[in-house]
Amino acid sequence: MLQLNTWQDQNTTSKTINMILLVLLFFQCVDIENIQEKVKEIDLKVDILKVESFEDADLYSDSDNKSFEAFGIKNIAIVNLKRFYKDNELVKMSIYFDGEYANLKSHYYLCNGELIYLRRELKSFSLPKWHDEFDAKDYTIKEVIFFVSNKEVISLNQAGIKRDITETQKKNIFRDFESYKSYRE
Repeated sequence: MLQLNTWQDQNTTSKTINMILLVLLFFQCVDIENIQEKVKEIDLKVDILKVESFEDADLYSDSDNKSFEAFGIKNIAIVNLKRFYKDNELVKMSIYFDGEYANLKSHYYLCNGELIYLRRELKSFSLPKWHDEFDAKDYTIKEVIFFVSNKEVISLNQAGIKRDITETQKKNIFRDFESYKSYRE
């Protein structure tokens, strides 16, 4: 075990630890900036990318392909999945769940086959859409998650506040990601 004998040794060690943390934070920020640039580049070219669409995809009731992110949406009527390719490389997947009390739209961004970014938007309603007094005023929850080397780096809510994600939530994100990536009708 390292034993520090003097105040200077403690101070030097503290500075070294702080420097290491700053370097790690810098590289994480560089990764996040690179991811943001990649996402922006994909979104700017989305109109010219090759699209593979699955209307009414069975990603909710099928136990082999069950989506965890849509778990709380009641009476899902529509599930649409789109995969976007650049030069035969999958670069983005968008999935839309249309339910009775809520809609969920998720966009998964890839680089070299790995998940790098997830953007979700959940709109929930106080009354079902078929109700006579239904009002489209909704409650929207937005979230973005950055990934480096298939590990979650940072998750932000719509206010830009960092949010912790449990290991179970991470596993579910990657399970959904793989399910959408491999889905076939």
